[in-house]
Amino acid sequence: MSADAPATPVCLTQGGRPAFVVNVEVFLEQDGRWLLIRRGKQEAHAPGTLAGVGGKVETDGDPGCPPWTARGLRRATAQSGTPR
Repeated sequence: MSADAPATPVCLTQGGRPAFVVNVEVFLEQDGRWLLIRRGKQEAHAPGTLAGVGGKVETDGDPGCPPWTARGLRRATAQSGTPR
């Protein structure tokens, strides 16, 4: 893709912002213990199973910006209530 080609979003967030279908999943380990979540029973993919903390990555309107991955990781861990 050329640098001046417009990005075509795969989907939009509820707020109408472009989002890629990219998920961030973080596995946190401390002193031999792992932080896991149980996926909701209503989830279409792997309902009720254990998973790392994470979610869909949103580009915040700048799909070419590499830090979006780091922002997604920080947001996922912050939402889990764990220290960074």
